[in-house]
Amino acid sequence: MLNRRTILLILTLTAAGALLAWATARDLRSSTEQAERLMVWQARSVADLITESAGHGLVAWRNWEDEVFARLVDNARWIAARDSVRHLTDTELRVLAGDHGLGRINIIDAEGRRTATSWTRPSSIGGTWSPESRPGPRGVHAPVLKKGERVQRIGFREGRGVPGARYAVAVARAGGGAIVVNVFAESLRIAQDEISPGHLFRAMGEAHGIRYLVIQDTSGVLAASADSGAWSTAEDDPEVARLLSPAAQGDVTATPGRAEPLVTREIDTAFGRVFEVLCPAHLPSAGPAVLRVGLSPEPLDRAQAAFRRRALTRAGVFLLALGLGAGLLLAWQRHALLDREIARVRAKLEANEREARRRDKLVAMGSLASGVAHEIRNPLNTIQLTAQQMAREPAVGEELRAQARDIHAEGARIEAIVQQFLSFARPRPPRLERMDVGSVVAEVARTEEPAFAAAGVTLRLKSEPVDAELDAEYLRQILHNLVRNAREAFAGRTGDSVALTVRRRRGDVEIRVEDDGPGIPAALRDRVFDLYFTTKPSGTGLGLALAAQAAASMGGTLRLDHERAQGTAFVLSFPRHPAPGADGKPVADAEPVADAEPVADGASAATGAEQVAGRKGDRE
Repeated sequence: MLNRRTILLILTLTAAGALLAWATARDLRSSTEQAERLMVWQARSVADLITESAGHGLVAWRNWEDEVFARLVDNARWIAARDSVRHLTDTELRVLAGDHGLGRINIIDAEGRRTATSWTRPSSIGGTWSPESRPGPRGVHAPVLKKGERVQRIGFREGRGVPGARYAVAVARAGGGAIVVNVFAESLRIAQDEISPGHLFRAMGEAHGIRYLVIQDTSGVLAASADSGAWSTAEDDPEVARLLSPAAQGDVTATPGRAEPLVTREIDTAFGRVFEVLCPAHLPSAGPAVLRVGLSPEPLDRAQAAFRRRALTRAGVFLLALGLGAGLLLAWQRHALLDREIARVRAKLEANEREARRRDKLVAMGSLASGVAHEIRNPLNTIQLTAQQMAREPAVGEELRAQARDIHAEGARIEAIVQQFLSFARPRPPRLERMDVGSVVAEVARTEEPAFAAAGVTLRLKSEPVDAELDAEYLRQILHNLVRNAREAFAGRTGDSVALTVRRRRGDVEIRVEDDGPGIPAALRDRVFDLYFTTKPSGTGLGLALAAQAAASMGGTLRLDHERAQGTAFVLSFPRHPAPGADGKPVADAEPVADAEPVADGASAATGAEQVAGRKGDRE
């Protein structure tokens, strides 16, 4: 059974283990969340930088483009004004183009045919142009020619004669048609490329910790820092589809300052394992888009590695504490075992000491009784012979003969007492033989049954088959003494019972004699086995002493159950195979027997320190 100190230590270790597990789980969650927050912050910074850079660059580029557009429109209108006075020739247009730094000037009639141009076909191209040839793709000038617009921003065009980007505008011509003017715009095209998300992606995709940057819409990938060849789309990626949904895009634009919906996940890609952050992208002149930032998982791995080191350290400390606690528990258990062993040895020594004192006293008293008996027997024989002769003498009166008979009877009683003294002083050695103990006990119960019936007391027997090497005569003597004393304890009361129980107990034979009588007062329980101690007016005080002596001679013990709350219980214990002494005879075990188990039929438990010795019989 665990004591309070052990339970407290176990509860402390359990609480410490639970606290350590909770702290470890919390540390893991905190470390992971911190690393993820840093990586999400990095992804947000990248997204903000791309959005801001693209927005500012686009504004600057558009201002530049607007300036070029305004200049070309002014030139085209001036040329249209001159052409309205007099149709300009190719030569005049080449001079104007050179003077104003223009790339090309084309005059187009209402049918879309070119009537004049400043362009001279290089010799490497060969051939000439005719008025029927159409400038550029069909329908490019439709806004001016067919829709009646006065100014048209054609924008960037790739040069057909000379490689390079052109930027072109068209203004309406008096009488129908258009004046188309362009300028070399390779630098403007380069600037446009440099401020585009693709250029930013390529530049930032080379930054440390960023594996890739991808921006995509419902149609597919718009720009990417690297080509993986297998970017997931809204059709096969639910997270991308959710961020492209009007709900996700509208929540941010409709509520300024509201945090953007984010998706974080660890996935395997062509670039290895990455920590990917997805968020809605807001680019100028672009529809709903999603920015995907693939980050190296190294910060997360480092955080997890640091956590594992801390977890191992904590586990080591806890295991050390657990080992110390186990060692402490073991030490406490050994200490408790040692205490119990010391208590057992002390109790055994005290019992042996009490038994030795009792035996010494019994030996002394037995020697004294033997000497007194020898001294008494001779004059007692003379007295008995004289009394017997007087009782037979006819000359003596009847009264004297009656007194002589009384003297002879009392002498016989004294002779019996003297014989008890001699038997106690010089008991015969036991004659051990294998027997069924239950049958001997049943025989004693049958013999005593008439006396019990006459006294109105019930004798109950409960026995199980058990054999042992005992002296049958000694066993009967002990049992008759105990059973008789139990019956006499009722002092005329009827309706009570005496229980006689035989059973095995830890390899020994145990016989219990229990009654429901008044019991023995606590102050007298330690004296019941003393020689000549009795509580009966007519008792000699020899019965229990002789019973205890007989039990000890067979290697057993006779003890009083001190823990019985009501009535009296005596317990006989015998080894089934008595251990021989130095002379080959059985040796009595003077150690008190404790912790007796309860028996059936109303028998009570016999526990605690119990007197080793004789039977209650001498309540005599």
